[in-house]
Amino acid sequence: MDIFQIALLIGALVVAVLNWNQPRALIWIAIGATEFALTDAYFYIAPAWLPHPFVTGVADATLVIVLATYGIHRWERWVRYCFMLSILVSMAYLLGWIPDRTSYAIGLEIANWLALLAIGGAGIARLADERFGSGLVGQGAWPAARRGVHWTRALFDAVRQPTGVLARAAGQGAKEEVT
Repeated sequence: MDIFQIALLIGALVVAVLNWNQPRALIWIAIGATEFALTDAYFYIAPAWLPHPFVTGVADATLVIVLATYGIHRWERWVRYCFMLSILVSMAYLLGWIPDRTSYAIGLEIANWLALLAIGGAGIARLADERFGSGLVGQGAWPAARRGVHWTRALFDAVRQPTGVLARAAGQGAKEEVT
């Protein structure tokens, strides 16, 4: 492991601690870490006929599909966008728009850190709301800071059932009413 992978591992552990009471966040962190470990291992055994950026892009696309199917919170949608960015970086490298391997690795690192930021931001907002906003519902006007913390949590944790074709096929999507 190099220093950047160790930093990403520490970041994932910090985000997991911030979300210790959110099983969905822990699951997505574990899935993302597994996908990262597998694509990194593939880098060292990559056959010449299947380039590493292609495999990374396919793995990220698979994760995007899973997030689109099972993600229900707004922060999960933002994590999905981060992995879409990772797919774009892999495609840009394969097309030659990214000139060297270092720039490609930096692009993937940025996408991974943005995903951790989305998950960690939701955890921080959740913890801050529980700490500063607990017991305040129904007590007249909130101070502006508490109201802002609560609004931020509501923004991250907004629930919206997936409505796409894959979600409906998996039985997860919103049901249409027949009249």
